[in-house]
Amino acid sequence: MKQVNQFVIKHAAEGGETHSYNTKAYQILVSTDGINWTRVVNVTNNTSGITVDKITVVPARYIKLVVTTPTQTQNAAARIYDFEVYEAISST
Repeated sequence: MKQVNQFVIKHAAEGGETHSYNTKAYQILVSTDGINWTRVVNVTNNTSGITVDKITVVPARYIKLVVTTPTQTQNAAARIYDFEVYEAISST
């Protein structure tokens, strides 16, 4: 189990594809047991090639990225080139 506080997603434009294929809407959920999930990120209108989602520190063993709207167009394929999870580092 880790304490996490940030997620970075590299969407279609970071893979050399058109910006219109960047993920428009997504959620990030965390779980300590793989059964009970808590939504910590809810993005509904993204257009960026890279998103950085900073959150309050939460414990997580499992992390789920749920794409709710895959592109800016009617194209149904989600294009995620990288999904990074950052552990919160204690300053003490």
